[in-house]
Amino acid sequence: MAYRTILVGLDDSDGMAERASFALALAGRWQARLIGLLANPVPFMPTSLGEGAAYAGPEIMKAQEQANAARTARIRTAFEALPVPDGVSRHFIAEEGAPGESVSAHARTTDLTIVGQSHGEGLEAVAMEHAEQIVVGAGGPVLVLPRGLAVSQDFGRRWLVAWDGGKEAARALAFALPFLQEAESVVLVAAGEEYHASAEAAAARLAAHGVKVLVEKLAEPEGSVGELLLTVAETKRCTALVMGAYGHSRFRELIMGGATITIVRDARIPVLFSA
Repeated sequence: MAYRTILVGLDDSDGMAERASFALALAGRWQARLIGLLANPVPFMPTSLGEGAAYAGPEIMKAQEQANAARTARIRTAFEALPVPDGVSRHFIAEEGAPGESVSAHARTTDLTIVGQSHGEGLEAVAMEHAEQIVVGAGGPVLVLPRGLAVSQDFGRRWLVAWDGGKEAARALAFALPFLQEAESVVLVAAGEEYHASAEAAAARLAAHGVKVLVEKLAEPEGSVGELLLTVAETKRCTALVMGAYGHSRFRELIMGGATITIVRDARIPVLFSA
């Protein structure tokens, strides 16, 4: 089992080149097809112009189109300058649209999507950010890389699997198999007595695929499950995490401090999500 088509989101962020290089190297592991997707802003007419739009409108639209063309050329050049491993076919796509929506749409026809981490705070946290929107809309596995940290190709040596018996966790477990089968160690953690029995069954499923897994049965925490998972990952020296996303509604998680929002924004290791 392997990922044969990989999608990586491209943008203007400082970590874009590192993210694309990581995606290319990962594609090399499985001789995969890699697609780099850039979503440019849709040109729009400012409503504040009023009647002046008839005069200034064409120039404003043209300026936005030129800015998009320049951005596309700059990012395409940077993407295509990166070395390509043997056996990998690289493709670049640029289109106009909201990044979260564009990447989500293309993710539905790929095996794995790679994006950068969200970082919303305060009022900005109310709006679903790109990484979160992609996790929800992709229909498949999304690997979220931590911002500001270089991720090596041996990032998946030691995996932590978050298990709560839900369908989201089950999907994430299935999508993660190509990584888990290559791991040195896998720890499956179930936080809550009601999940302990199904955790053993999930471990047996992994074992049937040749995955060596240790089950950690923990009591349900009084505080944040997300914080607990991050603490366990650090204690066990895990280099990556896999979990199902949004077992509750996103609004409930935002208000109550759910695990998905905590981890998608705060994890310092790569996280493979599936919703």
